[in-house]
Amino acid sequence: MSTAEKSGLVRERIAIAFIYTQAPETRGRTLEEVEDDVTTGAISTHHLREEAEA
Repeated sequence: MSTAEKSGLVRERIAIAFIYTQAPETRGRTLEEVEDDVTTGAISTHHLREEAEA
């Protein structure tokens, strides 16, 4: 495996880890609900609302 291939794998794993930890959960929500959260800016605080409801 070349250095370039190893570097690509490292970047790929970092990207996957970032998406896994930073992207909001959208399962069980309609596209309209997600769209409303994106347009109002609530998407960044959606996980806080889910925690408060639990």
